[in-house]
Amino acid sequence: MWPNYQTRRWQVAVTAGLLSLAIMGIVFAIWGITPFGNHNLLISDMGGQYLSFFTAYRHAILTHSFQLYSFSQSLGGNALPTIAYYLLSPFNILMLLFPAANLPTGLSLLIMLKISLIAVTMTAFLQTHFQTKRWSTAIFGVAFSLSGFVALNYFTIMWLDALIWLPLVIQGLDHLIATRVRLKT
Repeated sequence: MWPNYQTRRWQVAVTAGLLSLAIMGIVFAIWGITPFGNHNLLISDMGGQYLSFFTAYRHAILTHSFQLYSFSQSLGGNALPTIAYYLLSPFNILMLLFPAANLPTGLSLLIMLKISLIAVTMTAFLQTHFQTKRWSTAIFGVAFSLSGFVALNYFTIMWLDALIWLPLVIQGLDHLIATRVRLKT
């Protein structure tokens, strides 16, 4: 019974991620946002900062020329904090698949991927926390991934990683609390 539960649990979580991805794809297609149109998400800091950071990141990796000091920051400065805060997400490696001219499309796809992974991890957490195999948990996972909080923060792309990890961290805390309660009794 346990292996069947695990398989089914991940089927529901993956379905939630695919559903979230489909909804984001439909919304992007309706609004004509890349890769489905000519509009992009380069507003606010996304266009003012992050695009240039990703361009420099892509160039540094492809040319093997990482520099920890940069003169592109005012009179020059340590680039390590910028790299650590903005660019060290493992998902950012996907930006290497896009030519520099198509980085806005890559950013749109990266946002879609991260939002769908938020749905996957939240659905997996809900199923574990409430000990259920119901498909209704997928609806709540998708609702979380498409919530106003996520929509407000998807222009700050590195914060989406925290929302992917949040359900897993809470699940770990649940496990620690349950273990402590069992040890006390």
